Amino acid sequence: MKQKKASLSFGDVFNDPKPSIMLSKDEKGYEIGPHGVSEAILSIFGIKKTPRFIKFENVREIDRVLLLYLGGIDQKRYLSSFDTLDSFQKLKINGFPTTVIARIKNNKIISPEQSLLGYSISPKEKKVFATLDEMCLSEHKLIDNGFPMKKSETNDMTNNKHRYEYFGGKRLTEEDLLSYRALPEKVEGTLNAVAIDCEMIETSMGDELSRLSVIGYDEKVLLDEYYKPHGEIVDLRTSISGIVMENIANATKYPENAIDSLSVFADQHTIIIGHSLENDMKALKLLHTKIIDTSIIYNNEPNIYYPKKPGLGFLYQKYFGLNIREKGCSHDSIEDAVTSLKLAKLSMNEAVSLINTAPIVPEMLSSFIATGKKVDVISNSKISTYHELNPEMIRCKLIDDDEARLSALIETLPETDSSFMFCHFNTLETCNLEDDESKAIGFYNTIIEKVLPLVPKDTALFVYSGCGNKKRINDLRDNRSKAIEMNNVKQGLLWAFCP
Repeated sequence: MKQKKASLSFGDVFNDPKPSIMLSKDEKGYEIGPHGVSEAILSIFGIKKTPRFIKFENVREIDRVLLLYLGGIDQKRYLSSFDTLDSFQKLKINGFPTTVIARIKNNKIISPEQSLLGYSISPKEKKVFATLDEMCLSEHKLIDNGFPMKKSETNDMTNNKHRYEYFGGKRLTEEDLLSYRALPEKVEGTLNAVAIDCEMIETSMGDELSRLSVIGYDEKVLLDEYYKPHGEIVDLRTSISGIVMENIANATKYPENAIDSLSVFADQHTIIIGHSLENDMKALKLLHTKIIDTSIIYNNEPNIYYPKKPGLGFLYQKYFGLNIREKGCSHDSIEDAVTSLKLAKLSMNEAVSLINTAPIVPEMLSSFIATGKKVDVISNSKISTYHELNPEMIRCKLIDDDEARLSALIETLPETDSSFMFCHFNTLETCNLEDDESKAIGFYNTIIEKVLPLVPKDTALFVYSGCGNKKRINDLRDNRSKAIEMNNVKQGLLWAFCP
């Protein structure tokens, strides 16, 4: 039987096989997730099987993939800005863009970058603390939980919503902090650690400090002092604070004297222990960074999820089987300070806290390294925790400004010998809504305009937008509106083609 002759391809005739990327005909009805984008890229190099939503031709002619992660463009915002995105129109080839749906867990959108690269940005493990110093909160944690802190170049470590914002709290302004002060830098005879608790009353001048209790590490009372308010008393809040008029009448000091009283036992090097201490720091008008807060240490309680924190009474009952006080009784700042101290000590014997583990190389990047391929990463230093792992194979340029990141990409692209380049832009993910978003989208258009002519012929270009600006969800209170907006925000976009 005569064998059928194979048909000649375009490349056989002209010896110029041109690679191309297109959406598959059966792509409709198939939900693409961020991991699917990763699989598509890895399949170009034979590392993964090609997912069904995408089709390649002459894939062997592709030597490199450039993935531009332009975080923050969801489908709705893309369509509404369509007329201004002229550079993006050049990417509309072979059926692209297509929608990529971000994952949702516990009613929150998981970072598409995390799903794409295949790693947990903050892997955690249970921790038994060896020392009190290990328990002290980082500057980022202090800010996240609303502790009074002056701004610096290094201490605002997140663009996400802070914990205190979920409860209507606001960060104190520089003007607010003018009335705050720190403990003395160093005082002879002060202690390594003390536990404190404060009680406040309502006056015509707002909340004012009315009692400060200070406990030594041996759980003995060092100070228990009441204060006269400056304003007229509106509510002693006796049922909560335990303060009665007799306490105020017998007081000889004012709230601003409390830091002087505390400085007999504590200086700037002293660790201060307590529960939800941001409120006590504000009552004292105290700036302090060596803080152990048991409401944050005990972060592994069932059914208590971020941003909620476990209550002091709940923790004492769970771990010690005791009630702090009888039902219906008011707070006692001595009891509360002692309870916080006991809980802090317990955390050095029991694994009550989850902490971040050492960083890991993301699965996607590990796949390239395993086959001997080099990777270039141009990203944000707050995101790329793996930058010091295998630096010969994963060359990281960590730049916290998007425009500077673009310059680094333009400089690196023509000279690199990597098989995969990942460049993360996040202006649109982190900016304020509406006016700022419009500017950010314009900047993203400029990125495409400047990068597109520089992409080598042997390179496949993927542009992925992750998801929309999550602030659109966070700023909504109505559950129905949140659900609608979450559905919009989770719909990122993907473009892919060979120049």
